[in-house]
Amino acid sequence: LPESWVYKYAKKESERFCNACNKIIVPTNEMKKMLKNYKINKEIITIPSGINIYSPSNDEVATFKNKYMNNEYLNCLFIGRDGKEKNIDFLIDAFQIIKQNKTNVHLTIIGDGPERKNIEQKIKKLGLKDSVTLTGYLNKKEVFSAYKAADIMLFPSKTETQGLTAVESIMCGTPVIGINEMGIKNVIEHEISGLLTKDDLTEYVAATLDVLNNSEKRARLSTNAKEVGNKFSHTETGKKLEDILIEVTQNN
Repeated sequence: LPESWVYKYAKKESERFCNACNKIIVPTNEMKKMLKNYKINKEIITIPSGINIYSPSNDEVATFKNKYMNNEYLNCLFIGRDGKEKNIDFLIDAFQIIKQNKTNVHLTIIGDGPERKNIEQKIKKLGLKDSVTLTGYLNKKEVFSAYKAADIMLFPSKTETQGLTAVESIMCGTPVIGINEMGIKNVIEHEISGLLTKDDLTEYVAATLDVLNNSEKRARLSTNAKEVGNKFSHTETGKKLEDILIEVTQNN
C-alpha cells in the first residue's frame, strides 16, 4: 500500500483508540506534544518508565573495573545497541579528540549489534585499540556495576524515546554528556545531572573535557544526578500511576 495511505490509517486508528480511553499516559513530553497534534480530546499525562536499579557491591564494581576499564585512568562509558542510530561513529570521533587532549582516559562500550565489526575496525584504524574496550552484551548486574565504576557517561544518541540507559546512569550518580535532542533532553538537566550540547563534535568534546578536567564539577554533577534520578524510580512513577488508576476507577 502507498505509504501516505498507511500513515493516514495509522493516525486515524491512533486517534480512535486514544479517544476510547479515559486518560492517555505517555513516557515523555515530546510524545505528549506529538499526540496533541492529533484529534485527541482526552487528557494526556506524562509519566516516565519507572526504573528499579540494582545496587552492586564494592567487590562487583571493582571486578568490573579490573576487567573492562583502566584503574589508573578516568573512565568514560557508553551503553547501547551497536547500531547506526546510536551515533557511535560520532562517539568514537569525539573520543579520539578527547584522548589527544587528555591521555589518562579510557572508554568502555557495552552492547552488541549490527555495527559491532565496523566499530571495531574504526577503533583500530584510529589507533584507539588500547584505549577503548568493547564488552559485547552484559547482564544487568554487570551493567549497573559499570555505571558505578565509570566517571562519566558519553551518550550522543539522537534517536532516544526516553534514553533509559541515561536515566539509569544518573540514578547511579554518573553524570551524562548528551546531545540536546529527542528523549535525552527530557532526562538530563544541563549543568545539573550532566551536560547537553548541540550536535557538534567540537562542542561535545569541549563539554566532555570540561567535566573530565574538573573533579569538583564531576562530584557536584554526580550528587545532583542522584537527586534528579529519584523521580525516575519505579516507586515514584508507580505511585503516580496508582493515583491515576484510582481516579479513573472511582469516576467510572
